[in-house]
Amino acid sequence: PPDPANPGSASYDFSSEIGLDPVVRDAEARGLAVLLTVSTAPDWAEGPGRPANARPGTWKPNPSDLANFSQAVAARYSGGFDPDGSGPAPPLPAVEAIQVWDEPNQDYWLSPAFEGSTAVSPAHYRLMLNASYPAVKAVNPQMLVVTGGTSPYGDPPGGPYPDPNNRRIRPVQFWQQLLCVHPVKVKSKKGKKGKKGKKGKKLVRTQGCAGPAFDVFAHQAIDNTGAGPLKSGPNRYDASTPDLGRVVNVLRAAERVGALPGSHPVWVTEFWWDSNPPNSVGAPLDVQARWVEQTLFLFWKAGASAAINFQIGDTTDRLDVHAGFQSGVFFGDGQPKPSLTAFRFPFVTERINKRLLQAWGKAPAAGTLAIQRRQGGRWVAIRKIQVGKGAVFVARLPLPGKQRLRAEVEALLRAERSAGA
Repeated sequence: PPDPANPGSASYDFSSEIGLDPVVRDAEARGLAVLLTVSTAPDWAEGPGRPANARPGTWKPNPSDLANFSQAVAARYSGGFDPDGSGPAPPLPAVEAIQVWDEPNQDYWLSPAFEGSTAVSPAHYRLMLNASYPAVKAVNPQMLVVTGGTSPYGDPPGGPYPDPNNRRIRPVQFWQQLLCVHPVKVKSKKGKKGKKGKKGKKLVRTQGCAGPAFDVFAHQAIDNTGAGPLKSGPNRYDASTPDLGRVVNVLRAAERVGALPGSHPVWVTEFWWDSNPPNSVGAPLDVQARWVEQTLFLFWKAGASAAINFQIGDTTDRLDVHAGFQSGVFFGDGQPKPSLTAFRFPFVTERINKRLLQAWGKAPAAGTLAIQRRQGGRWVAIRKIQVGKGAVFVARLPLPGKQRLRAEVEALLRAERSAGA
């Protein structure tokens, strides 16, 4: 385009029926916060010499072209841009964040990942972030710049679906290179009675390397084996659902050693559990619901403040593999699944020791939350907590042995009973 940073450029099509404008307006009307992801490049914004085996839109995206486009998007959805001037439509609403690329650790999205055996995409992706960040902030300082959510597996074996045409860098190693830290061997202090200390590793700053600029750290802690939220990735440098802490540790180390100024929130920008029905290899509906809330708990423990379920409603794509297209909390016809309740009001318990349980959850409404215990044929409140809407709550309960527990928000129950009446 002759004016690539212009939010009203005639070279861009934001306002058609399939454009972004109606989608962003529709989301705002429903009270949704919007994260926009820029994930591929047009051919004029790619590096030269894209080989035939590289997917179009992925080959060495030009950082300055990406910065111009990111600036145009940030300005258009800053809350003050009016595409029809003084026409009848109001200005476009503001979006919360722009995510710079998708799964940059695999060359299906950002190529090449490797040159020979050397990982090269972390350095190039750092250039992309460092170009886009100031471009976005120049027009909208409040808009968050989010890193591309890294995919969970590296090669080999690449998770359950290895692909010879898609080389992946293990996410822990990708983040170490991107954030300018590397592991070194250390020996701990001597143990008792003069015993040798254990050997280990710590992350130190990589000299001559300046970390990237961003506001929010993102990872896609997906498990596409269908084995449940406690199944770790096949390699210690992978980061599947229970392994989010592996990449968060790299982030915190980079902050600690000065490679990355400040402290950054962590978002999981994709996770999923397919359900059966309609996916033939998905989890039963009640299991999907349980896995959703257990997954949210694991992400919270690892330090995440947001997690995005891959689908809101199911589609008919790839009905026989764990690809996430049947991970919705609604069926394709709009009927809710049990996982909708689990997502709105997760409630998980974890045994701390023989005499102590920890209860965790996220309240769907403000008011008095009651944790109840099943005693005989009735439910008895054992703890009451005042909660805000959307607030995470944690309670330690002196309960030995097996227990059946649930949680209710009294104001929500009254509202539902009134609506039902």
